Amino acid sequence: MISTIQQSPKREKFIRDSFWTKVLCAFAYDNPRFYADSLHGADYKSMERLGIFVRDTSEMYAYCPRCKDDTPVDVFHDKNGKTTYWRVCCFPIKRINPKSFRVWQVRVQPMMDLFREQTGIKGAVTEIIPNQVWKWGRRGQLSFVYVRRVTEDDLKSVAAVLKHFPESIFITPRTCYLETLDIVLPNRGIAWDCVSFLDENYTIQFDQEKIKAIIQPEVKMKTESLNRRGSREVKITRLVEELKEHYRLAKDHYYAFDGDILPRPTQEELAKRTGICQGVVSRCLKDKSATVLSTLWKNAENIKAILNS
Repeated sequence: MISTIQQSPKREKFIRDSFWTKVLCAFAYDNPRFYADSLHGADYKSMERLGIFVRDTSEMYAYCPRCKDDTPVDVFHDKNGKTTYWRVCCFPIKRINPKSFRVWQVRVQPMMDLFREQTGIKGAVTEIIPNQVWKWGRRGQLSFVYVRRVTEDDLKSVAAVLKHFPESIFITPRTCYLETLDIVLPNRGIAWDCVSFLDENYTIQFDQEKIKAIIQPEVKMKTESLNRRGSREVKITRLVEELKEHYRLAKDHYYAFDGDILPRPTQEELAKRTGICQGVVSRCLKDKSATVLSTLWKNAENIKAILNS
């Protein structure tokens, strides 16, 4: 009994954190929806009160965890007139509770308003890139830009626009979008998945200390920019060390297997080995200041360079 009581709060926190992560991820997509079955016991009522969750029209579909998608439901009436519902996607066909049809649309605007209020950002909101980037107003001398998402496919076009706001602080739902922008732009950024969480009552809370550490007086912005560049150099150094290790292994492999050349690691493999996301690895390799890294990468299958290393 004591063990159960001790584990219960951890389990509840795990459910809250998982639920909040799903909501933050949903903010980046067009017309995201949640079915009751996918909430796994989380308390969604606070999201409804804030307007983040809005009940959608009920449809004869239910979420299937095996298909990981909305799946059709058949209605069956027995001879006594009783109605039952059966999901018809996976085998075996499964009877489901009609409450599973409950579905909510996710709205990001209430979260935007709440964050602006909590951080004291004021001024008009202007759309820069349709449905993707907004100019968000100011707090004192600091300006802010909200970046809904950044993928590898649209990085160049988004970065080209954001370069017009060199002094702005970027706000985005997820850290991965800041990491994607990290190499091409020096701006500081705040990711909601790092500074927000749900408390025991499922109320959204913000880590004001973390936010304060990023939102600093304008006189310190140059120092912050240098620190951000320093974080890139740390990643580049990590990649250099990993490629040097590849050279050592390749040399041993060459002598052990009669001149066989060890293949160069792919960018995906480098990402896994160093713990750096693949998109950032790619941009580190293209960084004009990373001459040692680019040389090691270029010659990673050049046997002369390997043997002379």
